[in-house]
Amino acid sequence: FYEKSSKHSIDRDYTRLKAELEKRGYRVEKIDIPITREVLESRNPDVLVIAGLKEPLTAQELAAVLEFVMYKGKGLFVVGGWEAKSKGLSPANQIVIPFGVMLDSAPLEDEKNPVVESSKILTNRKYFVIKRFNRKDPTIKSVVYGVRELAFFEGPGIILPEGYDNTLIKVVANGSYDAYSPQSIHFQKGSMPPIAVAALVGRGLVFVLSDDDMLSDKYTDPAKYNYDNIRFAANIIDWLRTKSVTGQLPSEISELQLIIGQMKVEMENMNTTLKEKDKKIAELQSQVTNLNGLLSICEEENNRLKSQTDPVLGISYTNWGIILIGLCILIFMIVKFGKSKAKEKETEETEEELGYEFEEEEGIEEEK
Repeated sequence: FYEKSSKHSIDRDYTRLKAELEKRGYRVEKIDIPITREVLESRNPDVLVIAGLKEPLTAQELAAVLEFVMYKGKGLFVVGGWEAKSKGLSPANQIVIPFGVMLDSAPLEDEKNPVVESSKILTNRKYFVIKRFNRKDPTIKSVVYGVRELAFFEGPGIILPEGYDNTLIKVVANGSYDAYSPQSIHFQKGSMPPIAVAALVGRGLVFVLSDDDMLSDKYTDPAKYNYDNIRFAANIIDWLRTKSVTGQLPSEISELQLIIGQMKVEMENMNTTLKEKDKKIAELQSQVTNLNGLLSICEEENNRLKSQTDPVLGISYTNWGIILIGLCILIFMIVKFGKSKAKEKETEETEEELGYEFEEEEGIEEEK
């Protein structure tokens, strides 16, 4: 991941993409020094990612990148690089034009397919949803596998050469009929501007995605956005690696090689998924074993308590405790009831004595 002249850092801005790639078994490293032939040979990456390029590469760097792709047969992923404040062509065009494509100088808009953020429809027309994908071409089917929709955040269309060879340059994703660029002569309404393009170049592969923000952590938060941007980017990396898994043949890469390479990458991904599932199964089995151990301890403790019985009457000490508690409660109630009866009797005797005195006093008054 080239960072020297990029506005993005893989460890700061693209952490979700990095996590997904590592999940698929990739080792992700950053290059924060000039891209030279020696650097690329020492790092020996399968894929070089250049995202959000802020300034042009030097002639030496550009030569190293072209050699890396065309002669070494490696993969190059160029992501965005267009900035509204630049008011002109992207620095990334220096890299992609030699491969037959070019990023436009103005952003696309689409008012009919807005992005939804946290159940709220965004009103910025430069933020829109991509739903059109090339699912018919077998050489790029792995790129769009599992991808339903993409959220696009202010990027240009990709200009293709007139009469281009679609066996070498392949449009992977387009805007809708309503997507256009009001500031550009290239993309009017109905043009369905390309935003993702793949190219077979010499012995290697190149993929161009016109919006670099759409892969950033800011716009891929699953709590806010329900789109497949990260999956799409990881699929692109898989596709760019297909030449590496088919072997370094001394010829230009062919469509057959791409199909074979995609199948091998898919098999590797399936094996990685199976290993992860096996790991989870092993963890669950370990948890079950621990629970069974706890259950055995509980059963032993229960049996031990049951075995503690009175040797004379054969009653367990637990039951003895319950019986004693019951007897205490019964005695308490009897004592309380007895006190209540005694109090009632004392009250009756007092009332009788008082009644006798009243009668006696009345008799004395009559005699008078």
